[in-house]
Amino acid sequence: METSVAKLLGVDFGLKRVGLSVCDGMRILATPLPAVKTSSMRVSIDAVAKAAADNGVGGIVVGLPLNLDGSESVQSGRVRAFARNLEKVSGLKVDLFDERLTTVAADELLVEAGVKNAESRARLVDSMSATVILQGYIDSKKNQTENNIMAENEKERDVEVFDEDEVITLTDDEGKPVDFYEVACIEYKGEFYALMQPVEPMEGLGEDEALIFKVREEDEDNDVFEPVFDEEILEAVFNEYLNAMAEAEECDCDECCDCDEDDCGKDGEHCDCQHHGCGHHD
Repeated sequence: METSVAKLLGVDFGLKRVGLSVCDGMRILATPLPAVKTSSMRVSIDAVAKAAADNGVGGIVVGLPLNLDGSESVQSGRVRAFARNLEKVSGLKVDLFDERLTTVAADELLVEAGVKNAESRARLVDSMSATVILQGYIDSKKNQTENNIMAENEKERDVEVFDEDEVITLTDDEGKPVDFYEVACIEYKGEFYALMQPVEPMEGLGEDEALIFKVREEDEDNDVFEPVFDEEILEAVFNEYLNAMAEAEECDCDECCDCDEDDCGKDGEHCDCQHHGCGHHD
């Protein structure tokens, strides 16, 4: 089975020669191995399985030849059959990787490396193609991992809780100034919203209630706070805030409690934990 950190074998399947390459254990760089001559599918499978065993790889990557429009070809079918049987014989996971234009790229690399003679390039191009295939595979996996991490980070709720000592003064419909504490700033569907709690009691608003404003940047130094009246947006933004706060309050008391009292977990009198949800707060 393929392991998370193990060398991989790259394969460029051909009817006369099979190109081979191998990458390092950290899967950073692919390097060519000598190509093997072949006379049948069975010979190719046995030769590649032996190369995999000799190089101690944890998985195999086989180039899949497709037409330029992405459709399958006769050779694609041969390669799929080769990969299926190779997996059974080698006992390793075999992945297929689109090899369109790899032969062209391999030939160009050989020219750049100073191999000018066409006959010499022909002898080397199979393993160079396998190297291009394997390098493309490990690079794509690295990019996929980085993209997944970025996607996960984007999924995390962007909620910033502010110090209640910070006061923002807005103007009501009658032009009178009203002071608010900005409780939190929440990102929802690419827009930013602020939960605002009045410093002084406001008619029609409970003591623990807050107003929600949409925040947009007017210029470099000023933000505009627009009241939100859409019930769906109000509910969605407030739910985002509640969910984020619930996640933030989850904690491990062994980490957040600063006291050494044996009975801390019983009545919470000596616990300094401020995360309401661990059961050890006052």
